[in-house]
This record gives sequence, C-alpha cells and structure tokens, in this order.
Amino acid sequence: MARKNKKQEYPEGNIHRKNFIELLNKLAYDRSRWNVFTDFLQIAAITLSNVNDPAYLNAFKDIIEERNKRCKSVIDSYRKDSQELFQQMLYELVEELETYCHGNYTDVLGEVFHDLNFQNEWQGQFFTPQNVATMAGMMLAGGPRMEAKVKQRGFVTFEEPCCGGGAMIYGFAAGMYKAGFNPCQELLIVARDLDERCVLMTFIQCSLYGLPAIVMHQNALVGNIFNQPWYTPVFIAKGWHLKALDLLDNQESNQEPQPKQEEIALGQISLF
Repeated sequence: MARKNKKQEYPEGNIHRKNFIELLNKLAYDRSRWNVFTDFLQIAAITLSNVNDPAYLNAFKDIIEERNKRCKSVIDSYRKDSQELFQQMLYELVEELETYCHGNYTDVLGEVFHDLNFQNEWQGQFFTPQNVATMAGMMLAGGPRMEAKVKQRGFVTFEEPCCGGGAMIYGFAAGMYKAGFNPCQELLIVARDLDERCVLMTFIQCSLYGLPAIVMHQNALVGNIFNQPWYTPVFIAKGWHLKALDLLDNQESNQEPQPKQEEIALGQISLF
C-alpha cells in the first residue's frame, strides 16, 4: 500500500518546487512517491543524455538503445493520460534552477529528496545542507592557486567520491562563480556515488546548470564501476573528452581512474 502523502509547505517564491511536488503526487496514484521520484530521475537523465551530439550517440549506440528501452518501459507503466506529467516535472525543475539558482548553484533535487523524507527510507542517507556546501565552496574557490591552475591548463578538476545530490559540487561552482571564474568553462567535475539515484540526481542538475561532468555509478572505496558513466551535454559539446583523456582511460574497467595528483585541484579528495 502506498504511504499516505504528507503535504509539504514551501516559502513564498518557491512556486516551481511546489508545482514539482504536486505533479509527483498526481503520479503516485497506484505507487509510492518514492517510486515516482525514482522513475522521474531515470526519464529525465535519459532525456538529457540524448541531447548529446550524434557522434556521441553513435559511439555508444548499444548503451543509448538500452537506456531508451528502459525509459519507454518506465513511461509505459503509467496511464497514458498521466505520462506527460513527467515532462511537466522536468519543466518545473528547469524553471526552479533558472529562477532561483542563477549564479547560486543549489541541490534542488537533494532538498526535495529530504523534504519528502526519502532519506529515512533509503539506507539512512543524509545530504550535506546546501548552505554548508556553499560556505565550503566559498572558502576553497579562488585565490592564487586556482588562478595559476586555470592559467596553466584552462580549468581545475573537482573530484567528488560520494556526490549524493551534488551539493558539494554546486557549492564549489558557486564559489568559483563569485570569485570571478566561469565554472561552465573552467571546471571539470568527476562525481561518483554508490547509489544510482544519487548518480542520476547529480547528472541531471549538472546537465541543466551547464557544468562539464562525468558522473559514475561507482563504489569509490574499491573502484567498481557498475554502469556506463554519464556525460553531461556540455562535456560532449565542448570537447571535454579531449581535455580529460587521462581520467577516462579506465572508464570500462573495474579500476578507479587515477589522474596525476598535481592535476587534482581543490577537490574534496585532496582537501577533505
């Protein structure tokens, strides 16, 4: 039996987040909101992945076909008169990011995840609050070290071994932005998480923020990669795969990619 929905109140101004929850509730007519949220993540991630250029799609044709079949199977499990609500949910998420998070990157999906109390049902996971992550990002980003690295290579790399919804990533991106850097052009993100839902949340939001990122379903402790990594649209469109070949050499093996230590700049691995 589906759990009774708990009404979530949002401050005035968060209309798109409120609409997102209302749409999710409408789709939970014969299943839990947790399942609907998971289905949304799969549909949105696959939809955004298909934005990538034809060369990328052709290179991973079998993987893309498998993902599209999975997406169609998920959508077809809902009534036809409600399937378009997933598209509306993605629209509301985009509007939320563009309206309230411009230049102040925020883990909206992670916050919704907690607002709906999903963390109590899922392995006891708790994400870093965005204000804490942003404070850390403001402390780390900028300064002579980053300026020298950007001047030398054109970008810095941020490694996140347990990304959750991506709060630490967005906090660092916000710190870069406020320090006068452009994280959409000068930041390469390599994110990992053991739970696929976290992988999808991070991929979706990095994609919508226009951040170059490789997001992997991986156990960072032992290096096992469970599925093909997700590459954000800007990662492919702007040729980041040419800049980061050293990070991708082992993407299909069970060994964690090992970039040179001097090439890891200000990431969570090196500073926390």
